Amino acid sequence: MKKGMKGRTMKHTPGPWKVRQSYDNGEPSCLTVYSGADGICDIYLGEKITEATEIAEANARLIAAAPEMLRVLKETSKLLWGSGYDRCPLEAIIAKAEGGIL
Repeated sequence: MKKGMKGRTMKHTPGPWKVRQSYDNGEPSCLTVYSGADGICDIYLGEKITEATEIAEANARLIAAAPEMLRVLKETSKLLWGSGYDRCPLEAIIAKAEGGIL
């Protein structure tokens, strides 16, 4: 496992993550977030294409972007070190992503 900021061990599956759609009888049924061949999570769609399906698709894209967003937050936090900028919000989000805060 890789070490995160302040010695925290990163336990998530490394990115990049991608979204793939599964079909059941020709109809979209599930969105799966993958890293390589490994599934990260499944987001099941309703029986009909609805606003809930659009929300599920947006959630899947957000989940798939998480490893890249975490990397950018860490890089930004390092760049801001010593700048006088309040890094607490960045550090809190990083800690939450790495299991330090729920």
